[in-house]
Amino acid sequence: MFKSEAERLDWLIGQVEVHASNATLPCPDPQNVEVFHVTASWLERCVALAKGVSVLVGENLYGAAGVVRRCLWELWIDWRYLLRVGDRRQNAAKVLFNTQVEVLEFMEVHHDKFDSEYLAKLRRNLLDFESRNANASAEVRRQRQRGRYHWSGLSHSAMERALGPGPGIYGPLSWDVHSAVSTIRDVLIDLSDDSVFFQFGQTEANTRPDFVLFSSGGVLFYIYNEFAEMWGLHRIALPE
Repeated sequence: MFKSEAERLDWLIGQVEVHASNATLPCPDPQNVEVFHVTASWLERCVALAKGVSVLVGENLYGAAGVVRRCLWELWIDWRYLLRVGDRRQNAAKVLFNTQVEVLEFMEVHHDKFDSEYLAKLRRNLLDFESRNANASAEVRRQRQRGRYHWSGLSHSAMERALGPGPGIYGPLSWDVHSAVSTIRDVLIDLSDDSVFFQFGQTEANTRPDFVLFSSGGVLFYIYNEFAEMWGLHRIALPE
């Protein structure tokens, strides 16, 4: 049915938007409100990142597409860890509390740039959330005191290892983001006695655009279908 991986990814993005955008769902029970909030937000983020990969590959910007794909994989780690390791309700509350703390701490450092009434409202909201989610909030505060600022208290590499055996993918995907291997791969430099020849080196010939598209679509496919199962949406089946 699909002539290319690009066409498959665009079809999948369209299907997710048809079934999930502006969907009316039964209200989750009070204990699962935080889980719904986090998973719905992450699904929206997943669609946005998948669109980014599609656009960048379409413009032959494969290096940039690889960086966005790494963001998708990071989201995939967060998604699976939240739902599979520990209590998902506690995890979702930690995500939301940690986010509020992160934003408020930044704004308080730069308090002269923000409205004082808005800051006071954020502080009240944080205290209210903390009172309703005491265990999750206390765990986040302990983690941050130890210098662990991700909601899980772990690095993404550690989360990936906790999810199951197998080769770690997150680390190599981070190489492009942090320019870890750029000095040996991305440029062509020729030194001679009296001059230096310099040329941008990352071209279509040394990239794998189909794999970037395929793996990005896989993350979106599995995240959407798990979201659909949890909250009563129509599942997507890939055509043969």
